[in-house]
Amino acid sequence: MINLKYRPPEEMKDSGVEWVGSIPQGWGLIPNKYIAEINTGSRDTQDSVDDGKYPFYVRSKKVERIDSYSFDGEAILTPGDGDIGGIFHYVNGRFDFHQRVYKYSDFKNYHGKFLYYYLKVLLKRKVMGLSAKSTVDSLRMPMLLNFECVSNEVQEQHKIADFLDEKTGYFDSIISKKEKLIEKLEEAKKSLISEVVTGKVKIVDGQMVERSPEEMKDSGVEWLGYIPRNWTFRKTSHDYEIRLGKMLQTTKKRSTDTLEEYLCTINVDWAGLKLDEVKQMWFSVKDKQQYLVKNGDLIVNEGGDAGKAVMVDGLSGDMYIQNAVHRVRPKGASKAKALYYWLFFLKSIEYIELICNKATIMHFTVEKFRNLPFLGQDYFEQKRMIDLLDARVPKINSIINKQRKIIEKIKQAKQSLIYEAVTGKIDLRDWEIKQEGE
Repeated sequence: MINLKYRPPEEMKDSGVEWVGSIPQGWGLIPNKYIAEINTGSRDTQDSVDDGKYPFYVRSKKVERIDSYSFDGEAILTPGDGDIGGIFHYVNGRFDFHQRVYKYSDFKNYHGKFLYYYLKVLLKRKVMGLSAKSTVDSLRMPMLLNFECVSNEVQEQHKIADFLDEKTGYFDSIISKKEKLIEKLEEAKKSLISEVVTGKVKIVDGQMVERSPEEMKDSGVEWLGYIPRNWTFRKTSHDYEIRLGKMLQTTKKRSTDTLEEYLCTINVDWAGLKLDEVKQMWFSVKDKQQYLVKNGDLIVNEGGDAGKAVMVDGLSGDMYIQNAVHRVRPKGASKAKALYYWLFFLKSIEYIELICNKATIMHFTVEKFRNLPFLGQDYFEQKRMIDLLDARVPKINSIINKQRKIIEKIKQAKQSLIYEAVTGKIDLRDWEIKQEGE
């Protein structure tokens, strides 16, 4: 628990800038151009070198490596496009940077780490405010040069930066522990599904029981190992009908064409259909017969995150598919949910990426999907497997989702703390760094 002391209202004034809010009476505002040098790099992403000698800052959170450096000293770096206002690096040393990454350096009577915290919260607020009025897809130099920063004593900035180093470290520690817990839960889920769909365990009275060596045979497939003797390897098309969706049609071609909602990759998630954004296009009468989606269907990505799948459940109106996804229906006794869990397993071992050639734009074509190896079992055993996984996997997902919500709340609290500190709303005049052992 962090106990905070706030400045009384009579010590505050309106900054005149909506996204800054109130600031202490003795503070002012000053444009970036008067407190730091701002410029961009000269490198491109392709200049990165594996195990390079120096950090190489590009337009993502990931820091690459390179064998050259163009600056040596204290600096703040943020990309000019992509996640605008969402990525910041504070550096003190030698590094190189991308041609669309901005570098703040050579601070003029201004504390570098304080500016890092200020930009980390306030630049995003300004960008979000602008995006409500117009499209902001990149940061431009004039915007950064004229971006308003608070003006106060450097010693005060130093104290605020020290305070935030200490307190945000506390938040980061909690977030790190939660993220590690999520990683363990994700691995537990993968292991559970793998053990069941590959037959390493059998389901007896709703419980998993390890199979004896006598019950197993060599699958002949290196990445799969041993499988139950009575299970068979066959093409997915043996058990399932696979249909790729309709090519995008943006205009009405026939008088009978109608504008209909369709599913594409943005709607596919392992946890369930995401219907917060549903697109529309034109469908003919024949198209609607061919591409209709029903509850119980399995939808699988052809592109994007190829092989990712979702079970259709709870649809109340007509919905169709676009050619970025496949619709899958069982031909006989096999269940769509069995293929859903099998695909999850194959994705977890990156088998789908392997057959789709991850080095290029991935496409899980109809041909590749139909020829995909599927490990089949009889109806009753398949049902027992699905029942067990349907009972256990959602429980793991529920814990994961709960932890993610906690992380999001902690991140919001951290951002709020930074905002209130750098704008002087939190009173730190009596605050001192606690020495080790205090």
